[in-house]
Amino acid sequence: DHLLAVSQQGAWEPWLGYFLHGVTEQAADGLARAERLLALREEFRTRCHANHCPATTLRLVDELFRSPAVTLAWTGKLLGVTPRAAQGNINKLVQLGVLREVTGQQRNRAYVAEAIVRTVEVGEGA
Repeated sequence: DHLLAVSQQGAWEPWLGYFLHGVTEQAADGLARAERLLALREEFRTRCHANHCPATTLRLVDELFRSPAVTLAWTGKLLGVTPRAAQGNINKLVQLGVLREVTGQQRNRAYVAEAIVRTVEVGEGA
């Protein structure tokens, strides 16, 4: 309605007010999500430290915030480790509640950090 009023009546002020309100709301939502993601990262890292995770597991935690879904092959390549070591890192994060296996298969499994996905997609916390 406001945009139509701009083209029909030259009513810029109501449109700009509406537009700026939308920008403000989106910026606040983005900031809140970023803050929740940072808090979630710290929570995951704290879990790892408390359970004496190796540095490779901490690196995997950090990478989950770029790609919250992982596979064994991807993890091995990312960390530069053997498939067995990659699976060990994944298993540790499953044990800590960071990752969950989502395929239900014995081979070619995929794991997802659901708390990250929820935070990004709908803005909910873990």
